[in-house]
Amino acid sequence: GHLFLYCFGPSRNFIFDVIPSLYSAYFIFEPLGYAFFIIGLMIAGLSMFILGQSWRIGVDEETPGPLVQVGFYKYVRHPLYTGAFLCLFGSLLIVPNFLSFLLVLCCFMGFVTEATLEEQFLLQKYPREYESYMERTGRFLPIGLFSKE
Repeated sequence: GHLFLYCFGPSRNFIFDVIPSLYSAYFIFEPLGYAFFIIGLMIAGLSMFILGQSWRIGVDEETPGPLVQVGFYKYVRHPLYTGAFLCLFGSLLIVPNFLSFLLVLCCFMGFVTEATLEEQFLLQKYPREYESYMERTGRFLPIGLFSKE
């Protein structure tokens, strides 16, 4: 709630003048932002490394490379996007403004769109194997991460 109000306020001073308790809560956002940014950067970088020959920008129909199901990819189909999103979310916490919020929102929509296109292609390229892979992995987070099952 605090971050939301902070992002949409006309100016930092105006919001903190109207609701002074926000300022005392804000100090935690920046360190959390750096933590999310660094963790996201590590996840994205390691994901690219794990992909090896299969790493592409977009869908490469001519030379797609082998299907990778090790490392992060054993649990999540798109950990690179998860890492990139964590970087962006961390940036939002570090620099909480409306432009940062729009960037995170637009990039997330782009990640979902690109993941959908990649999955459609991979279902055509590796029909049985990728369908089985989809059943046991989450798209951006591991299956069961937030459930008791």
